[in-house]
Amino acid sequence: RGAAKDWPAASKWSDDYLEETLGQTPITVALTPNGRADAITADDRGLPHFCLPDYRTMTFKSFLERLNGLNATSTGSTRGDVPYIQLQNNSLKTEFSVLLGDVPPNGPEWALEAFGGCEPEAVNVWMGDERSHTSFHKDHYENLYAVISGSKTFLLFPPHEGFRIQKQTYPAASFKLSEGAGYDIVPDGTTISWSPLDLEKDPRSFEGAIRCRVNAGDVFYLPALWFHYVTQERDADGSPNKSVNYWFDMRFGPSYLAGQLADALSEEL
Repeated sequence: RGAAKDWPAASKWSDDYLEETLGQTPITVALTPNGRADAITADDRGLPHFCLPDYRTMTFKSFLERLNGLNATSTGSTRGDVPYIQLQNNSLKTEFSVLLGDVPPNGPEWALEAFGGCEPEAVNVWMGDERSHTSFHKDHYENLYAVISGSKTFLLFPPHEGFRIQKQTYPAASFKLSEGAGYDIVPDGTTISWSPLDLEKDPRSFEGAIRCRVNAGDVFYLPALWFHYVTQERDADGSPNKSVNYWFDMRFGPSYLAGQLADALSEEL
């Protein structure tokens, strides 16, 4: 608790500061109609698809205006979409490099020692509100997640309980802004195995999950291969959730092999 409370970002990253610092900077934003990027959504015929977001480039100022639209806390912006900064391509050191002085660029010193002395594989910026959920999945990285403003809630299952997320095979697709209002779901001809669980639709399926609330100033360690579903909240003043995560390479030893075995067994259940 409080491991990031003294980082400069903790006192500096107000909406006004970020708009002044990043205002006309082009950034990549994930757009969806429902806040469910990389998750399962049914098309107009009721057929569920695994849908990637529609990634669009816009200025940070435009993103913030879109996120904080008149109806942002209920039905979305005036177009009815949900914008989210979630690009996992080392975005802090690329699109948001002007902010490098506000957070440890490679994570806390103790993290470098704990994860073998190597710099993180990626450091990513996240920003959004309560409409965006991250569906159940696992990462092959040791993850340190620092919340700067607002809060995040992680719902967790250990690697050997992968059967709980009820993975099924779905057609893969992407959301695309339609010519008029709304979004189209555009299949790409492939399939993917993914969890259909959604906290708002299937709350009973989350019973037994480990629940960790991470508040502003906290740093959360998420072990590699743990299944996690993530929700978020704005801060008390209504400012969007702002977070930074550090991905460190995992060691592909016995724990990885055990995780692979658990995955294979869960597919058979």
